[in-house]
Amino acid sequence: MTPIELPAPSVTFRDFTWKTKWIFVGFAFVALWQAVRFLDREWVSRWTLGMVLVALLVPFLFTLLFPFLTRDRDDARPLCMPSLQECFVEWAIAVGLVITILVLAISLQDVVAHYRPGGPSTSHPAVLNPFATRTKTYLWLLTSFTLAPLAEEIFFRGFFYNAFRRRMPIAVAMVLQSLIFGLAHIRGATDIAITCVMGLVLTCIYEWRKTLLTPILVHAGINLVGALAVLAAMSAQAERPAIGILGNHGDTECIVREVVPNSPAVEAGILVGDRILTFDGQPVSSIQDFAALAGKRRVGEAIVLTLVRDGELMEADVVLKRAADLRP
Repeated sequence: MTPIELPAPSVTFRDFTWKTKWIFVGFAFVALWQAVRFLDREWVSRWTLGMVLVALLVPFLFTLLFPFLTRDRDDARPLCMPSLQECFVEWAIAVGLVITILVLAISLQDVVAHYRPGGPSTSHPAVLNPFATRTKTYLWLLTSFTLAPLAEEIFFRGFFYNAFRRRMPIAVAMVLQSLIFGLAHIRGATDIAITCVMGLVLTCIYEWRKTLLTPILVHAGINLVGALAVLAAMSAQAERPAIGILGNHGDTECIVREVVPNSPAVEAGILVGDRILTFDGQPVSSIQDFAALAGKRRVGEAIVLTLVRDGELMEADVVLKRAADLRP
């Protein structure tokens, strides 16, 4: 009688194992990923659409494939895929979680704003840089709720967290993985803290549901709401008067960090590194002050900026344009 061979049982990410060396390789990639943020912004702004597409896709493809390519080969069982019914159940749970998380986040933001008015807040890069090209911005937003949640959940929750929890207590693994997740999205101390908390929440969801599908859907839902908020902010900014300079929100002075090509700032001869002292006679102490004063003026209005360049006091005559006209 011929024995019947049963198919090999399938496995989930929770059953995967990785050698310790791959954890260090993954962490080195995160560090390299962050090093790219220190590239010259003016040089990056001149990238073609193809270069931007490569810069977006390569890191996501790496994080998507790395856990599969580096897992131990001793276990060749196939990866378990959720059924259609399981997908529907996890989607319904994810919708409820997204709504709950957003309500809590908005409530917390209101509390912080009440006790710390004018305190630090986070902003999407597309809002901080309203002069990025429409195509590049839309491409960035599209990946934020499609490819990014899939790749990041597989890499951070699927790979890092599962590798850590096999080597240390679950609570420690949760915190350590969330810290790495936060540092991978570094844009300032506030952003790191918020992203770390979000990473911890997503890890708890993963530990609860025992499937990566739920945190992927929650991550995608939150990013989708964020993308829609960014589009709304971009639409609101379109008619605002603009000069075409960008700065860092953490600066204690109004330092020009980037000058938008073909903008009024270029026509007025403003350069990166200039320190703006006054806006039509009114003192400015930060890029936020500058933006607030510019927002109160009208398109086509001429204003005078007093600035310091290489220790020399200068004046620049600028005519305000619509922000939408500076975004090709």
